[in-house]
Amino acid sequence: MTRSQKKQRLNSNSMFETFMTFQPFHSIINFYINLSCFVMTKSIHPGWWALNRIRHSNPIFKLTFQHGKIHQRREFVKECFQKSKNQRKTICGSFLGFHDLFVPIFYNNELQGYLQSGTFSKKNFSFSDLQNAWTNFTGYHQVDDHHDNFRFFCQTILSTPILTEPLFDAYKESLELFALVLGDNTHPHIIKQRLHDLLIQVISKKTPHLYWLNWALGITADESTPIWERGIENLSWIQEELRITRIPTTVITVVPNQLEKKSNPIEKMLLIHSFQKECFQFAQTLPETVGGALNNYGGVFVTSTPAHCTRLQKRSQIGTLAEKIHDFASKELGCPVVVGVGETVAPGESLNNSYHQSIQALHYGRNSGKKIIFYSPAPTVIYKNTVQEFQEFLVLIQSSLASGTLYDLQILKDRFLDTVLRLSNNQPEELYLHLNYSLLFIVQAVKNNFEMHSIDLTHWLDQFRKKLENSLTANNMVHTFNETFDQLTSLLLKPSILKKTLIIDDIKKMIDENFSKPLRLKEVAKSIGLSSSSFSLGFKKLTGFTFEGYIQNQRLNESKRLLQTSSLPIRQIGVQCGYHSYSYFIQLFKKNFKTSPGKFRTSHSRI
Repeated sequence: MTRSQKKQRLNSNSMFETFMTFQPFHSIINFYINLSCFVMTKSIHPGWWALNRIRHSNPIFKLTFQHGKIHQRREFVKECFQKSKNQRKTICGSFLGFHDLFVPIFYNNELQGYLQSGTFSKKNFSFSDLQNAWTNFTGYHQVDDHHDNFRFFCQTILSTPILTEPLFDAYKESLELFALVLGDNTHPHIIKQRLHDLLIQVISKKTPHLYWLNWALGITADESTPIWERGIENLSWIQEELRITRIPTTVITVVPNQLEKKSNPIEKMLLIHSFQKECFQFAQTLPETVGGALNNYGGVFVTSTPAHCTRLQKRSQIGTLAEKIHDFASKELGCPVVVGVGETVAPGESLNNSYHQSIQALHYGRNSGKKIIFYSPAPTVIYKNTVQEFQEFLVLIQSSLASGTLYDLQILKDRFLDTVLRLSNNQPEELYLHLNYSLLFIVQAVKNNFEMHSIDLTHWLDQFRKKLENSLTANNMVHTFNETFDQLTSLLLKPSILKKTLIIDDIKKMIDENFSKPLRLKEVAKSIGLSSSSFSLGFKKLTGFTFEGYIQNQRLNESKRLLQTSSLPIRQIGVQCGYHSYSYFIQLFKKNFKTSPGKFRTSHSRI
């Protein structure tokens, strides 16, 4: 190897290390700008590496693949790389109306590689934008606004990150600064300070933190989060980026009571999408408050009052804040809205109860004629006959669970769903709220009557909510509720199986997040109080896999995905999937897929 080649390899290794460890940029890409970021090198061992890849699912790439636009996408990327090389500057390329950034990396004034980050939109979406995107991807000019395919397409498009000014300029500068560090690596301290300034002064003000609000609300996250406890308000990044100095103690939610002027479901979707972005901005005008999206149908705010205030003073201040949120939401949505307020918890206590209470308050208040509803454990007023029926059926279901007469549940469930459909007028937004509340109520009854106080059903409930959110029609929502309800009642016939199932679900989630690391059966079994043999038998009975077999399956499936979607060296893919022996990885891959990783990549590559 020549001296020049050794120098080139050294620079490539240094670039990779910096790419994976430079925290000032990682804070931006991992916690705010929800985009993939790749580095491509032109060393003697060319290849690429990715940041933020596992957690982020690129909706535009998904549509590109589904609609057969991969070849055009490849040509677009090649053309942008060439432009960036020729012009020696950042290129913002446009493909089917969406954008990617391409930034050249130089070392000693010689091109060493590129950064690529995308895909995003540079403007907020209008109805005509969605129609144009539909035509660009599908080739169809006629659009049925009520058709499920078009609605699902629009839902996918609306999950695309939006970088309007000045956020676009701030992120573009961040990438260019990162490229400077990866290349010449000159003045890193100056670059770190500038990245910090961009994060505090622009990025954190224009787009929400990707996981903080879910962390505060106690919603299950895809990534591990610290323990929510008193003292987190003293963390410098929370004070600087979220601009709060007290730990939140109260949750306020707001939803439209009716969107009368928007009969078109896509226009409703756009209005809610725009409103949720404004919730984040509006919260910054309120004291000690952070705001964001309530699933896909409303807004949520977490706030606090000064510790020295009396209980009445705190309620008065929360009421004033709720009034401001009501006025803001009704103006933005152009229709009546209802605001739900959960109970205030002690500083450092989980906000999850307050969050669920605020949603229950919304549920009670939708037909009350009131604009702000403070949660009350037992509503004293029944507002309409249908609401009364709804409550009565929930009580009957609770009684059936308490008595163990599960057969009656199926009959009650069918009558109950009929009542819910009448209450919601078959409107998906209304139906979502009622079904979400109902299952929360039923699960609480299950925990109370089947000695499951120690079992955490939060993850199970979150899975139901995600399925419900992805249901585009009332019929799909009813099907999801039926499926979940039947699953729960069948498991209740054998409570011990339900407990084991929930534990196994948690273990599977842990494996899915950590399969590239060493995982030992004995340690996992010990963590849940079982012997290795008992745990091993139970795991296989409930999953169909041995513990080691499940880990192996996840690792091999991930290796297949990387072979299809990346140009990483095969050896590196093996290491990334937990195989530190290259020959063992090859042997296992051949055994399971009847072909070598190299041949599999050749015949199945998507890049």
